[in-house]
Amino acid sequence: MLDDQPRVVHAAFPKIVAPTRRGAPLLISADVILSWRWHLWNATVLTGLCVTRALTTLAPKLGEVMPKRILIADDNESVMRAVRASLKSPTWEICGEAVDGVEAVAKAAELHPDLIILDLAMPRMDGLEAAREIHRLMPSIPIVIHTLYRSALDLTTASKYGVRKVVDKTEAGSLVSTVKELLSEEVPSQSGVPHETSET
Repeated sequence: MLDDQPRVVHAAFPKIVAPTRRGAPLLISADVILSWRWHLWNATVLTGLCVTRALTTLAPKLGEVMPKRILIADDNESVMRAVRASLKSPTWEICGEAVDGVEAVAKAAELHPDLIILDLAMPRMDGLEAAREIHRLMPSIPIVIHTLYRSALDLTTASKYGVRKVVDKTEAGSLVSTVKELLSEEVPSQSGVPHETSET
């Protein structure tokens, strides 16, 4: 009987003797080795194709300029809607909204926006207090106060809280120009008194 003998699929391939753990010789046919090499090569090629496909998919996105992200906070839905509409642009996006100062601080910590627009008079925490908390957590983020009560705001104190601009809600175009100005600055300045923006 030859059942206990190692079988060779292709007689042309020689048999390779390899020692086993117990010392008994193990005959390995060359076609088995070639099969292993084939599977290894095949796996390598498939891995390379997957990596190439992933890089091809990501390549266009790597060259894209990501839009700047803006967080807005206002307790008035109509004002929020107007601000959202006026800030539609391919160069920036509204990443979050808040209806009071407490929520604005939480959203800022969560989203890390590039710019924050705060209403001054909001429930639970007003815009100035929210600016102070946000500035304490993220001092590099520029803050804009968007308010009807600009005359009641202490600009020196606002500056200490990271407020870069104060924009009157009655001057719709001023908010857009302020956002453009602040988001175009490569290195935001954290010193000086915030400017009161007005249209002429």
